Amino acid sequence: MTTPRFNIVLFTIYLIATIAVLICALIFPAFRGIAYAPLRDLILPPPKPITITLLYSTEKMEWLAEMTEEFYKTNPRVEGHPIIIESEKMGSREMYLDVLSGAKQPVLISPASSLQIKILEDLSASKFGQPLVSATDQARCRSVLKSPLVLVAWRERANALWGNDLPADVWRDLQTAMVDPHGWSTYGHPEWGYVKFGQTNPLKSNSGFMTILLLTYGYFDKTSSLTTNDILGNKDFQSWFLGLEETISRFGESTGTYMRDIITYGPSVYDMVSVYEATAIEQADNAIGRYGELR
Repeated sequence: MTTPRFNIVLFTIYLIATIAVLICALIFPAFRGIAYAPLRDLILPPPKPITITLLYSTEKMEWLAEMTEEFYKTNPRVEGHPIIIESEKMGSREMYLDVLSGAKQPVLISPASSLQIKILEDLSASKFGQPLVSATDQARCRSVLKSPLVLVAWRERANALWGNDLPADVWRDLQTAMVDPHGWSTYGHPEWGYVKFGQTNPLKSNSGFMTILLLTYGYFDKTSSLTTNDILGNKDFQSWFLGLEETISRFGESTGTYMRDIITYGPSVYDMVSVYEATAIEQADNAIGRYGELR
């Protein structure tokens, strides 16, 4: 049987321990979890959240929303501080230029390609004397998603132009069709007008930049070792390239929103476009019942 004096001692020890834990929780947020909940919530201010700002390319929007939701389900904390992610989507070129100028100062960036990381590395090294990022630093710079760039066409247009199989030299073949003044008449469909190819703006969007790279590699039948002289020293290539690009009436601003426009406007504006495979797959079902299937 315990005595009143013993109970007082126990209560005193408990009170001192509770006060000590509350003080520790006030100084060190990691102690909040073991503090007495009613007193903790009444006395202690909530720990200040850690905000992580993120700039990301538009085609990752749906994937990133899903991953962020899963991340929050883990109740992420650092020493008791909750983590909040503030994300903003934008074009990849716009992203690295804003980071370079200081207009944006995010904790993380996720452009559409490692090409933008390398460009930011080179430009920042030239401007500041040392790079803001390093494309070779795998601890801080890692790829989170991979998706090839593909040609997406309305099936009936692709079948009319190429049949069941793409030609080995698809870019040259496409350029020939695009600059043909007879347009789809050459392929038996005068009612379709001219052959309409689309891409995003290469000065603002990575997929547009990748498209002109693939066009150039395709023209020279190369997969690597493209040189400045190939581009600037070859008048035939320049004429071929400009002939194709000048037929494009509308450049997209970013791949994610561009693919939705393709589904919305259909073949009246675009017969075929270059986009990321993942983006095309996301929107493929939306095309059915509107203007037909995509290929």
